[in-house]
Amino acid sequence: IDFYRRYARKEAPDRHYLWVSRLATGFWGLFASAVAIWAAELGSLIEVVNRFGSFFYGSILGVFILAVGFRRATANGAFVGLLAGMGSVAWAASFTNVAFLWHNVIGAAVVVVVGLLVSAIEGLRGGRRDIITCSTYLPQARRVRWVAQQVRCGATDRIRRREAR
Repeated sequence: IDFYRRYARKEAPDRHYLWVSRLATGFWGLFASAVAIWAAELGSLIEVVNRFGSFFYGSILGVFILAVGFRRATANGAFVGLLAGMGSVAWAASFTNVAFLWHNVIGAAVVVVVGLLVSAIEGLRGGRRDIITCSTYLPQARRVRWVAQQVRCGATDRIRRREAR
């Protein structure tokens, strides 16, 4: 309802918002039930969760490695690396016989390699160097970059406080 009130209908009686929230709850309940029925045919719950998660976990780990481990990693590098990592995992899942647990490794490695390449190219071209920190404003693709920014915040702030001493 928060998004609906903010973007769809700013002024409406509470009765309307109650009706919309019940409709949304019913929709998501049906959707979750359909996914549960479909997932029950895929195998054990642990394996199904790991299969779905392997599309994202490795790529998110790669962004974390870029943010914490490489000082010159840029926001654009992390974003492009994230997209490349998820794409490579989707390709590996569809066209190879690699076990799904290796998809995490593939995603993380691709994100780091592509992220560093894009960051290096940006540095050579003299482009905008948005180093991934807490103070970086990320205008494009804010949601994905916000994740990278939040991952880096805790580690970066602690490192800066130690260096300042």
